[in-house]
Amino acid sequence: MVHRTTFYKHFEDKDALLAFGFEKYQEEASTIPLLDRLSKPFQVMEQFLHQKEISEIFESQIDDEQFSKFVHSHTREMKKQENQELNRICKSHTLPDELIIEFYSGVITTLSAWWFQKKKSVSAEEMDRYFQQMID
Repeated sequence: MVHRTTFYKHFEDKDALLAFGFEKYQEEASTIPLLDRLSKPFQVMEQFLHQKEISEIFESQIDDEQFSKFVHSHTREMKKQENQELNRICKSHTLPDELIIEFYSGVITTLSAWWFQKKKSVSAEEMDRYFQQMID
């Protein structure tokens, strides 16, 4: 157990702690090849969710509207970074970047919420197939 003064010495509130966790996730996820991150987001996510604590947090908080907004916002930031990487590689699309980012982050957030509500009874591979069907 962490003492309250120790917690507040490092974090302003629970949202700051959650943001810190997401930043660590982003750092680790950025080491995974871009193509995998874009085409297999749930398999990438599952690599980090195998940690019981992280999975339990998502499962217990996924119905919380504030948590869902937070997840969507951070997913959007990750997609923004991935889109910047993709733009360096290829510039063949004509849609506004913001629209692409919002679309992908919305699909991933919605599918993630459904996946956690179903207690991950569907494999990450199957979720990636659902993801591909939705974006095609």
